[in-house]
Amino acid sequence: MQDGVLIENMNDVPYVQAKHLGPETTAVMSLVCGEVRRLVPSSIPCGVQVYL
Repeated sequence: MQDGVLIENMNDVPYVQAKHLGPETTAVMSLVCGEVRRLVPSSIPCGVQVYL
């Protein structure tokens, strides 16, 4: 078993319906994930989950 990092927008209120999801959510999550990936060793897997 191996540890990993999961990046989520859990408790991001209000939740957004997929049809109303704007590019800002994707842009911010991309920036956050990039920074986390830069800080976390490459041997540790990272995942992303965006709640809609």
